[in-house]
Amino acid sequence: MPVGRTPDGPHPQLVALLRQQAPSWLLQLPALLSPVEYKALQRYAGGTTRERMLRELAEAMEALTAMRPCVLVVEDLHWSDAATIEWLAYMARHRGPARLLVLGTYRPVEAIVRAHPVRAMVQELIVHGYGAELALEEWSGVGVAAYLAQRGAGAEVPAAPALSAIYK
Repeated sequence: MPVGRTPDGPHPQLVALLRQQAPSWLLQLPALLSPVEYKALQRYAGGTTRERMLRELAEAMEALTAMRPCVLVVEDLHWSDAATIEWLAYMARHRGPARLLVLGTYRPVEAIVRAHPVRAMVQELIVHGYGAELALEEWSGVGVAAYLAQRGAGAEVPAAPALSAIYK
């Protein structure tokens, strides 16, 4: 199913959120709008700058996560485009009230060989205290459970065997 759609058509809450917080992003999803709405939005949000798009998406994530916390999992960042890396870095440095946890995976060797910007972004975020890097190949089920217990502020952690999907 295309982004932002339900079996009955466009997801009305998502469309409303994007219209309010991130109109330039809604413009990138023309199937969610009628032709008349799309033309009106083009007049309003056409020609948007890269900086505005970053800010709008960050504000949309703040609004979205105000309703419900969100975990965003992005795999194989060493294959992502520069705009994705730029937004992830922007979001990590953003001091807004987003209740968002971003878990990204990448292969350090691939990133180094390809001179991909993900490696530099990860290092920058770590240096400034905006992120952490976990070498998952070194973890066991017991290690994952211990980490979650430490970071979970008293939340119940499943037994180590149930965590095998995280580290395999």
